[in-house]
Amino acid sequence: QWEYAARGGIPDAVYPWGDEFDALRSNLAGSFTSITPVMSYIPNGFGLFDMAGNVMEWTRDRYGEEYYARSPKSDPKGPIRGDVRTARGGAWDSARPTTVYDRTPLLPETALSNLGFRCVEKE
Repeated sequence: QWEYAARGGIPDAVYPWGDEFDALRSNLAGSFTSITPVMSYIPNGFGLFDMAGNVMEWTRDRYGEEYYARSPKSDPKGPIRGDVRTARGGAWDSARPTTVYDRTPLLPETALSNLGFRCVEKE
């Protein structure tokens, strides 16, 4: 679901705006020296801001190194068991541009200045 939302309606997009990296569309890969205010960049096709950059986001999914090689193509839920969780979206201090399909494995007790979560309201 996170990856679908990050693509903003562009099937198979590499970034929330398309397939080519654009440093002016996100706070990602060292574009800036710290977090920028939310909504500093234009939203994706679903009206969501900062889906690539600023801070990585915790997701509900557990992380499995080999899971996605054999997972369902549509809305994979992640492994059923495991202590490691998945963060998505990249951060302002990432060494490289982070795609919508990149996953970062983290232990649940991890606290970082480049890690947060997104509040979602179900209509």
